[in-house]
Amino acid sequence: MKNGSSSILSDLNEIKILLNGLLSKSLSGELNELFEKVSAEKFYLVILGLFKRGKSSFINSLLGEIVVPSGVVPLTAIITLIEYGEERSAEIFFEDGHSQKVKPENVNDFIAEELNPNNVKKVLKVVIYNPSDLLKYVTIIDTPGVGSSLEHNTQTTLKFVNKIDAALFILSTDIPITQLEVDFLKKLRGIVPEIIFVLNKIDILQQKELDELVRYDHNVLKDICNREYKFYLTSSKLALEGEEKNDKHLTVLSRINEVKNGILNLLEVQKEQILIKSTAFRFLKILEEAEALIRFKLNTLKMPAKILDEKLEQFKKSVEVMKNEKDEFDILMEGKVKQLKDFVSAEAEKLGNTLVKNIKTDFSDNLENNLMKIRNADLNNFQIEYFKIIQSEFDEMKEKLEKEVIERFKNLLRKYGDGSNSFLSELMNNLTDLSDFKFDSLTKVFNLDIYTGFYYNFSAEPIPLGLNNINIRKKMPKSVLRKTILNKILQNFIERINSNTANVKYDINYRIQESFLKFKYDLNQKLDSLLKNLEDILKQTISDKQKAESEIEEELNMYDVKLKKIEQIKSAYIEKSL
Repeated sequence: MKNGSSSILSDLNEIKILLNGLLSKSLSGELNELFEKVSAEKFYLVILGLFKRGKSSFINSLLGEIVVPSGVVPLTAIITLIEYGEERSAEIFFEDGHSQKVKPENVNDFIAEELNPNNVKKVLKVVIYNPSDLLKYVTIIDTPGVGSSLEHNTQTTLKFVNKIDAALFILSTDIPITQLEVDFLKKLRGIVPEIIFVLNKIDILQQKELDELVRYDHNVLKDICNREYKFYLTSSKLALEGEEKNDKHLTVLSRINEVKNGILNLLEVQKEQILIKSTAFRFLKILEEAEALIRFKLNTLKMPAKILDEKLEQFKKSVEVMKNEKDEFDILMEGKVKQLKDFVSAEAEKLGNTLVKNIKTDFSDNLENNLMKIRNADLNNFQIEYFKIIQSEFDEMKEKLEKEVIERFKNLLRKYGDGSNSFLSELMNNLTDLSDFKFDSLTKVFNLDIYTGFYYNFSAEPIPLGLNNINIRKKMPKSVLRKTILNKILQNFIERINSNTANVKYDINYRIQESFLKFKYDLNQKLDSLLKNLEDILKQTISDKQKAESEIEEELNMYDVKLKKIEQIKSAYIEKSL
């Protein structure tokens, strides 16, 4: 992308110059990050997928050694970049701007949830350097698993989606593609230029079972993608074993080289096209914000100095009023959140009570049949059959509750966003004569789906009861069978239903609270930064007004030229992003 890179770098530099004195911290950071990526012609190959699909193990198998940690518990919400380096090393970058070099084996201290819970160490990102030849062509990025018990992991991954060049989406033979994966892919398809699918853990299935699963996944993916896609099979476990034992047969069985060749072929054929598209997509977001800031500066420059002084005072007072009113509004919204949580608790209780009633009725209606089964059959199998029925009913009812909660929560966030924007609109109305300032391009940065992914798992393993000697049970009278075994089984089922009902209630309510706090924090941070930037522009403009009239006219012409230039650059990148 040599020629393309130089053109984009030139445009990025030009935007920096055009926005001199108007750049906010966040916009400046985004410009610098994109400039660095384009300069180095970095190709971001991001590993995506649900929690426990084997993403970290897959990365290790791709690189032929243990590079990133994997475990049975979720890692924290940290993006990890694996880049080429002559020596194996790692660097931790923190939110306050400083960095710290560590040994690769100590990376876990910063990305493991148990060692850095909720990212209390304020880590921004982790970069691991490795001499693998593959990394000369791509930067591999490990993301937190979507759908783990940690909602902030899902949010971190989804926020990174806009920076992706291509994605390797990891599926697993543990389970056919799920609805959560389908929903996640639907978010990706309009943003990520290229998605490659990898079915991991092929070693755990027989060929016939594997063929059936592949057919099923293909049918689902065809409906989502609506175009040709690449689909590879592999076993990270066999690939790593083959590397460790220097066993070429295991490496062949793992099929990892097919994936590597697929990546290299993608880079050879489509790298430039993909980079142009993904870079244009990111740059357009920057240009929209740049355009809004220039318009704001232009319109303030056109105001008479006296009116501008008044506007600044109005602005400051409005911000204070807005903050005070917003505090009251926040209290009101906290009440709405509590109402939603109360609704969840009540509905979960209903769900549990309905299931308990259903299982009691079923045991009563099928008493004779059940007594015969526990007398003549394996107790564990008997329980497993019932657990399947319970779980099926539970999942169906839980899905209905989940959908309703997501919709109600989206509406709640929308009200919060609308309420916040209404304060901002009122503030902007006080700044009359700025009507063509495109305020939305600075504030509408939130995708509600990021904050409403209430996904969780329900599992109910049968509890062994003992008394599994069929000869003893055959001699028991029905009354004893019913009292000592059947009633105990029923009680175990009821306890498990109640336990899972409580888990669902806690889980959804916890996610509601955490997601709402995260949404509120992110929105308020963005707005505080925006208001500070606008106030700085107003103050600077007032200072500019002390210049001679000819100088002000010259400055107006300058910003008018800047605006036209940004619009011109923007139109070119709209074409490139399509």
